[in-house]
Amino acid sequence: MRLWSGAQTLPTVSLRSYSSVCVSVWNYYKQSQFRSLTLQQAEMAQQFVKAQIKGDKVVVFMKPTCSFCIMAKDILSNYKFKPGHIQYIDINSRSDMDSIQDYLLELTGQRTVPRVFIGEECVGGGSDVAALHRSGKLEGMLQAVGAVQ
Repeated sequence: MRLWSGAQTLPTVSLRSYSSVCVSVWNYYKQSQFRSLTLQQAEMAQQFVKAQIKGDKVVVFMKPTCSFCIMAKDILSNYKFKPGHIQYIDINSRSDMDSIQDYLLELTGQRTVPRVFIGEECVGGGSDVAALHRSGKLEGMLQAVGAVQ
């Protein structure tokens, strides 16, 4: 095939092989973009969680319709917290929910919610908070970090 007078002939490329090369290149591009996006989301989720649990407060990562989350919140409502020393983070409405739960798994060994942190220590989930409350240990832990009045 001649493109113009004097030009050399170009090799014939079937549409099928051209198409499969384009698809392969596109798939590689999407995967590498997805991989870097996923890594970026994971790093941002990790930074977010670390920033939230830092300090002398109680942080509950939760979903509002989860019965164990509601139980933990109800138990914690029995204590008089200093202003700014209790924080409930609804991860259900966040676009990085999965990344947060993945990091919570890495950090605590559990991906489920609630994940309750007193200071920087994870004390577990709803059942764990209930057990600590029943045993009387929860109040001491909250006092130890200075979260309650």
